[in-house]
Parts: sequence; C-alpha cells; structure tokens
Amino acid sequence: MRIDRSQFTLATALRSSVGVFLPLMIGVMTGYTIEGVSIAAGAIGVGAIGLTYTYRARTRTMLFACLAIAFSVLIGGLIGISDWLTVLVVALWGFGAGLLVAVSPGATRVGVQATLMLILLTHFRLNPLQSLTQAGLILSGALFQTLLALIPSPWLRFGSESATIATVYHALADFVQAPEDPAIARLLNESLLQVEAMVSDSSAQSRKEDALGRLFADAEHIRLDLVLVVEIKRYLQDEPGETIPQLMQATATILRGIAKRCQHETAVVDVSAAYQQIAAIVASLRTQNKFLSEHITFRQIAAYCKTLSRHLRHAEESVQLWQDVRRHISFSWIVPRHPRLQLHDPLTIVRANLSLHSTACRHAIRLAVVLVLATVLYRFSPLTRGYWVPITALFVLKPDFATTFNNSSTRSLGTILGAVLTSLILVLLQPAAELRAVTVGILAFLAYSFLNVNYALFSLFMTALVVLVLAYVDPQPAITVFYRALDTTIGASFALLAYIFWPTWEVNLVGEKLAARLDAQRHYFAAVMNAFIDPSRYNAGQIEQLRRAARLARSNAEASVQRALNEPARRQGDPDIIYGLLVASDSLAKGLLGLEAQLYETPERQPLPELKPFAEEVSGALEKLSASIRQGELLEAPVKLTLHRLEGSRKAIEARGGPVADLTLLALHCASIVHGINMLNRLLSVHSGSTDQLAAASTASLLQDFGRGEERGR
Repeated sequence: MRIDRSQFTLATALRSSVGVFLPLMIGVMTGYTIEGVSIAAGAIGVGAIGLTYTYRARTRTMLFACLAIAFSVLIGGLIGISDWLTVLVVALWGFGAGLLVAVSPGATRVGVQATLMLILLTHFRLNPLQSLTQAGLILSGALFQTLLALIPSPWLRFGSESATIATVYHALADFVQAPEDPAIARLLNESLLQVEAMVSDSSAQSRKEDALGRLFADAEHIRLDLVLVVEIKRYLQDEPGETIPQLMQATATILRGIAKRCQHETAVVDVSAAYQQIAAIVASLRTQNKFLSEHITFRQIAAYCKTLSRHLRHAEESVQLWQDVRRHISFSWIVPRHPRLQLHDPLTIVRANLSLHSTACRHAIRLAVVLVLATVLYRFSPLTRGYWVPITALFVLKPDFATTFNNSSTRSLGTILGAVLTSLILVLLQPAAELRAVTVGILAFLAYSFLNVNYALFSLFMTALVVLVLAYVDPQPAITVFYRALDTTIGASFALLAYIFWPTWEVNLVGEKLAARLDAQRHYFAAVMNAFIDPSRYNAGQIEQLRRAARLARSNAEASVQRALNEPARRQGDPDIIYGLLVASDSLAKGLLGLEAQLYETPERQPLPELKPFAEEVSGALEKLSASIRQGELLEAPVKLTLHRLEGSRKAIEARGGPVADLTLLALHCASIVHGINMLNRLLSVHSGSTDQLAAASTASLLQDFGRGEERGR
C-alpha cells in the first residue's frame, strides 16, 4: 500500500501514453481497427522502458526491445498452432528472461516484455502470413514509441540526469549536517553509484557528457573534503568555538544551491553570503597561531577549508556548464553508437551465469519450469483465455523471496480489480470504440505514471489497459470476468509454490556479498597506504577505481542484507549479527575515505616506509576475516588489532625527523579501521569475551548458513 511520490514520471508518462493512444485512435477512426490495435500493442511493450535511464541508455534499450518484441511476436504467431511446440518455446523464452536479471534491470524488462508478447501471440494461432504481418505492425508501434523518446526536449532529455545529480548534492548537504546518520550515508552512496552509471554509460564526446562527468568528479572531491572536515570537527571538540560548525552550515547552503541549479535554469538560493562566510573563517584560522595538537596548526586547517571552498566554486562552474547545455540544446536526432544494453558485455555476463552456482541461472530454470506448467495447464484444459496464467506467473516470480511474495499479492490484487472492473464496464456499458480508445490513452498515462510509485496501482491500470485493447480483437463475454480473476490467482499461486519448493534464500548468499565487500576494502586500503609509504606509487586513477569498486560492493552487500532480513524469521538468521557485520564494514569504510581524503589534500609528501608493518597487519586481518565469512567458519585465532604498531611507526618517523604531522590525522582514520576490524573479530572469533558468547554462538550458526548456502541452493 506504500506510495512513493518521488517516483512519479508524469512528463515521460504523457509522452509514452501518446505513443499508445495515437495509433489506436487513428486505426479506429479509419476503419483499420485491428492494425491500430497491433501498433498500439507494440507501443505498450516498450513504453515502460522509455520512463527510465539516461537519454542514450534509454534509446539503446528501447531499440533492442523493439527487435526482441517483434521477433517474439513472429515466433509466437508461427508456433501457436502446435501446443507442445508452444510449451517448449515458452520454456526457452522464460529461461532467457530469467537469466537476463544478471545483466541489468533494462535487460530484464526487455526479456519480460518479449516473453509476454510470445505468450500472448500463441493464443491466436496465426498462419505464417498473419504472423509476419503482426510482427511488422507491432514493430512499427514499438519504433514509433522509440521515435517519441528520441525527440529532444529540454524538460525530458536531461530530466533523469538532472534529478540524479541533484540528489547527490542534496545528500552531500545532508551529510555535512548529520555525518553520523547511516541513512544519509546510504543515500549518498546510492546516488553516487547512479551518477557513476550515467557517466560510464555516456561516451564523453559531447558537452553534455563533459558537464555530467565534471559534476560527478566535483561531488567526489567535495565528499573527500567533507570527510576530512568532519574528522577535524570531531577532533577539535569545542575548539575553536563555532568556527567549524559555521563552516559546515555555509557548505550545506552552497551544496543545496548547487542541487537546485542542477534542475532549474536560474539559481534559487543566493550562496554569495555563504562563500563570504567561508572566506572569513579561512582568514580567521590563518591568523590564529595555535596548535590543534603537537603537530597540526590552525593554518593547516585553514588550508583544508580553502580547498573545500575551491572545489565548491568549481562545482558551481560545472553547474553553469550543465545549464548552458540544457539551455542551448541542439534539436537533432541522437542515435546511440553502441548496440548493446550497457558498456559491459551482456554475452560475457550471461555465459558466466550459465551455472547452478549462479542465482540468476537457478531463477531462470525455476521461471522456465513455472511457465511450462502454466502453459500446459491452459493449453490442455478448458480454461478460457488461460494465457493470463503464464503471464501472471511471469510478472510475479522474481529471484528473491520478498519481491516474489509482494508481487504475488499486489499483482493479484491489481490484476483482479483491473480485469473485473474493466470487463464489467465493457459488458454492461458497451462504450463506443472511440471512447474506448480515449480511455486506453488515459489508462496508459496512469499506468506509466504509477510504474515505480505503487505496483498494485500500476497492475490495476495496466491490466485495465490490456483488457480494453484486447476487447477490440477478442470479444469479452460476461463470464470472462470470472475466468480472468481465476487465471490470475492460479498464475500467482504457481509462482509462490515454485519459490516454496525451490527457494533461493538470500541468507545463503549474503555471506559472499559481505566477504566480497571486505576484499574490495582490503584492495582499496592497500593502494592508499602504499601511496603513503611510497609517494612515487601514488596512482589517483587506480585509487578512484578501487574506491568505486568498494562503493559498489557496499551497495550489493546492503541490498543482500535487506533481502535476507525480509525473508521468514526462521530463514533470515540473527538480524543483529547480520547488521553487525554490515556496520563493522561501514566503520572500515569511514576510515578508508578519511585516509584517501588526507592523501588527496596533500599529494606532495615524504615517504613513510615505517607504516608498512601496520599496513600489512591490517591487510592480513581483512583477508582472514573475509575468508572466515566466505568459508562459513569462526576464527580459531583472533585478529584483534591495536594502534600500538602505528604508534611505534610514529616514534620511528619522529626519530629520523620525518613528517609526524601527517600521522596525527592519519591515526584518527586508522582508529575507525581498527575499530571496524575489532568489531568483526568479536563477531567472528571463537574466543570472544564472556559478554560476546551469545553473539559468537549466533554467528557460528549464521556462518554455517553462509558456507552451506550454495550447496543447499544446488
């Protein structure tokens, strides 16, 4: 029943609904109703794809969907006369659609739409000429919908990019004001991932891609600056007065101004006063001949603050470039140069997942079996219009338990209500063909608007839309209302039963995701520490890639944990332990970002080879903890760390007259890393303290689930 108002897509929904309404109305008014219905059906199939993604990715995915849908229509029409051949081909299409979940959400939607059209066309048992004609008409409708998406318009072309980049800067402003809030950190992480996907998807050969890339790079730099400022604020406590809080408040004001300008033509927030306040703070810190500690002066803090101000101003310049791109948009047709759905190779991903070790492969097999059973049921039974059984199962069955369970209830509720209400209107009121076409356009707009807002309402409007369109070619007697509700219930039940008999419990997979995150953090840590140990090995590009890999691993681990905790209580394990492993990794991430921030602020530095023993100790501990989670075994030998080795490094550096000042802030960041490792150690060690015995016992049981999860899945 949840409504997510932020996911309304009214402008793009209006465009997609026009692609459905126009061919249908023209067909009705000219007497070519069947042809109009076929063209509208093709537009419906790709309409939902046109609501998301960046301009280039959206177009590429829609073009791929056009071909997939048209081919499926042709095959469906040709094989519909043979019941057993229909069963076989539906199984193949279902397996392919299930396997595409490993590629991307866009590929998944293409696979589902193609399978849907295949199932639908087999119902009409067409001859070869009719099949070819229908494939051509539906392809023309899909291409017409894609053409509408290609029309450049300032309010549509950059809508997705503008909203996403604005979310990043709003999240940065929230982070400044509440750096300890895990929800804000999660939103910032996810929004950075989305912008990163947009940047990697573009070819970086136009002013638009250049502006987007600059805004993303500025956000990354500002985040590193803020991590350092937050650590300084924590270290300062009450010194020097309200200087740092005022700096952070001014920074938040500027970031919100940048976020608003990302979406609007003119600045909504006047940030000149905020810049003046930061300049005054920097000047004040420079005049204070005080020491934050034995080695760090307020002048050094002023240098950090000035760097933050410089990056904020650079972001302002990037926003201006973004506005110029939006304002002076060239009205030209832009067709993507790459025929693939994503920059990574989908075929490589699919081949890698052709194994029972893969969750996607097991889901694909399960979906294929369910579609076979559903198709056999309706092809060899007296069910009227029984194609609703496999169609419902196709939309309900998902790789994870929570989505399958929610979809079964929301899809069933929405489909039954939509089918029943629309069928009753058709039977009792018998509206004219023109009025039905107008209603189809309204329902298309509502369905596309609610696609990501509420799945039950989307199902209701989309079902009503499909029923009205099919009524032009498939007369609807009153008894159809009952059969459609029955078929939908049967299809949803098939999906649920399949998951009950062959589940893919996320708790069996979450351990691998958590271990993968620790591995990513270990590589990230090693690259940053190597740059401290030997500045000649500093590679900013490599460290940036490793940071992004760690961010993606964090997102995957958190999503896996959330899915695991949505499973039945007897399956999900101890939620405190699962969250404990995630939180401990978050503490590591905070320290790692701080280390890179310090590295970024002082690129010219003296080598610190004395840090090598500490770096090796941390890397070894992370490797050992990762192996413990992955193998499903508690640690016999604890890996508890202290900062004593780092203190020894400081004394050695001081004895040779090295830059001890660098170690003062470095120790703060390393403290977060050591704290996170010790948290993991308490959760994963057999030799936990007496207060941790219950936690250790719970973790032992959970790790056994992790270790045996893949075996149970097979």
